[in-house]
Amino acid sequence: MKTAAEKFRNLLQECPHYDKEVYNLIYETLDCISKRIVRKEEKTPQHVTIKELAGGFRLYIIEQFGCLAKTVLNEFGVRTTRDIGQAVFNLIEHDLLGKQEQDRREDFNNLYDFNKVFNLKPKFKYNPKTNEWETKYIQKR
Repeated sequence: MKTAAEKFRNLLQECPHYDKEVYNLIYETLDCISKRIVRKEEKTPQHVTIKELAGGFRLYIIEQFGCLAKTVLNEFGVRTTRDIGQAVFNLIEHDLLGKQEQDRREDFNNLYDFNKVFNLKPKFKYNPKTNEWETKYIQKR
């Protein structure tokens, strides 16, 4: 039986289109989302849907990279939500991530337009309680 590290090395050799950091960002996104999602009938985090993952990925990337989000993703080979789906299914196919029977690769297609959602500008606000400036990123109009 292969270790996770061996499986990941195989994935990177067989699927060189995406930078390894894309896969780390997917895992980090899933970690953030799964901690926030608790289904009404359950007390523990459950399966993250494709829409939740794609939306959470967008928010996480903006949180991490701000106005440079689209530039960073482009550098990593991710230009559309279809690319996110391809990377997710690469992880699934290499037994590094699970899926539900209804999850399909094509469900990631055209969930949002990178040119719109990552066309950002910073909005600065001073917080006198913490004596620090805070940055929020909003879409340009």
